[in-house]
Amino acid sequence: MKNARLELRITQDEKDRLQTLAEKSDLSISQYMRRVIEDEKIIPKLDEEQFKKLAKYYWQLSKIGTNINQIAFNFNERMSPKKELTESDFCLLKKGERQKLSDNINDLKELLFSIRDEVASITRRAS
Repeated sequence: MKNARLELRITQDEKDRLQTLAEKSDLSISQYMRRVIEDEKIIPKLDEEQFKKLAKYYWQLSKIGTNINQIAFNFNERMSPKKELTESDFCLLKKGERQKLSDNINDLKELLFSIRDEVASITRRAS
């Protein structure tokens, strides 16, 4: 039960900043401060544009997962069962297949880095 009251003197700028942080997290100042004291995670709310971007990246990441599974499936069909793909296994692939695989892996890496950077940017803007 909440039965203790706390009065705190802060500057107007500090109060404005605290109010802004609480509003960005969709919390009252009291709720925000309780979460800070309890070291709980405070998640800023996203505006509609940020939410749509994250939804788009979630969709792209699920597609990347599908692509990775397809790559693994194709390797498993062509190669003898091993824990890792060796360089000699890679050389057994036809030249066109090797190039396509390398291109796909590089495309996935670029997309993942792009998504990581954009999500970090959205998170920074939200907080």
